[in-house]
Amino acid sequence: MKIPRDQIRRWLQQCKEDEPLDPQDRRYVALEDFERDGQRVTIRGGDWTQPLFDCIDLAGEQATAQLFSGYIGTGKSTELRRLTHRLEEAGYDVLLIDAERYHDLAHPLMIQDLLVILAGAFGEKTQDRVGKKILGKGYWERFLDFLQQEIDLKSIRIPGGVLDLQASVRHGHTSFWRDIQRALEASLGRLGAHVHGFIRECVAALESKTPDKRGVVFIFDSLERLRGSLDQFYDTMESVGRVFDQHAQLLHLPGCHCIYTVPPYAELIHPNLARRYSMPIHQPLPAVKVTQRGQELSPHRDGIDKLAELTDRRIPLDTVFGDRRDLLDKLILYSGGHVRTLINFIKVLLIRNVDRDFPPSEAMVQSILDDYAERIRESIRPEGVQVLDSVRRTASLADIEDDKMPLLARYVDNHIVLCYRNGEGWYELHPLIREHIRQRAEGVAGAARP
Repeated sequence: MKIPRDQIRRWLQQCKEDEPLDPQDRRYVALEDFERDGQRVTIRGGDWTQPLFDCIDLAGEQATAQLFSGYIGTGKSTELRRLTHRLEEAGYDVLLIDAERYHDLAHPLMIQDLLVILAGAFGEKTQDRVGKKILGKGYWERFLDFLQQEIDLKSIRIPGGVLDLQASVRHGHTSFWRDIQRALEASLGRLGAHVHGFIRECVAALESKTPDKRGVVFIFDSLERLRGSLDQFYDTMESVGRVFDQHAQLLHLPGCHCIYTVPPYAELIHPNLARRYSMPIHQPLPAVKVTQRGQELSPHRDGIDKLAELTDRRIPLDTVFGDRRDLLDKLILYSGGHVRTLINFIKVLLIRNVDRDFPPSEAMVQSILDDYAERIRESIRPEGVQVLDSVRRTASLADIEDDKMPLLARYVDNHIVLCYRNGEGWYELHPLIREHIRQRAEGVAGAARP
């Protein structure tokens, strides 16, 4: 049965793999453990928003700062929208910010950048809520005044004033902003005080506008996407850990609760990071458990069914797969339970099968998996084979040497290494490359034998 192009086009609009969903969206599915016949069924752990909510709700008048980590494409931003909804229902005023609007996430982050971005974003959200007259100048104008007072700008020209300043902060790598960064290194304390003073004004304005609210919660999302290009990745990774470790006190914003998202590798590189915040870093949001733990690809039916439900909220499974639900199961199994990868598989399937009969052929599904596996294999460097084989053999990161952690972090970031949770966490290689890595590792070992 052929499906009209207009219909496929509409389905593709429902399959935007990087689109965060509100809990009221019909496509939203709670990917968490559940009870059945008095038994706990594991999917990927419990309600990931609960510890974040509890830390805020039980703090009373005390401000809190928390770090939340999630693997790219596992639904972290969607979970934060769920948390936002829950906090608002509990009486909090929530400011949810996408960091990508304010910083080019392909470049390393310095504390000077982050402080200015936080204040700028906080101020813009506050003005949206209370109006510009109540708050007066926004932070970008105030920051420009601060620069003119604190550092010598004679040799640093700002042609476009505030707009040019915002663009320079966002891109981070302009010569103008690098000069500002260096000049601010000697004034970090004063910059921090300036930012904190502005945040207090924002909080006071929000509380005056909505006195019935229980407090202000500031959620800064998308920082976990900081990664940089291949040659900048390690510098970017170090910069994130350094900012959140060494400057934690500056990131405890006054008078409000803060949640920052950080990359999963942050605590791998800086194991003491959690001590500096209100709660330990919550376990990174993992992939959905679609296989049983172990070397063999033994399907976990409950996880597969959950992701089938998620897919059905986007495309009608009866129409697309008909009596070949086994093909959908195969796509889910070989996605590794990684939500974004699965949605991408579905998009590719719809596009490749346009003007053909549905359900798709087994050869079509296999070609999608083969192409994806080839891209992964090509990204694995020779020095990474032993690192990945250690994960394959042990299902953990315990045997990875410290000097290999940056390499591991990149594989985690690219979904080559996936995390799962079944009471305790464990790691597996993406199912499409497990055998490939085993063979390459054996080849390396064989070549090393005399």
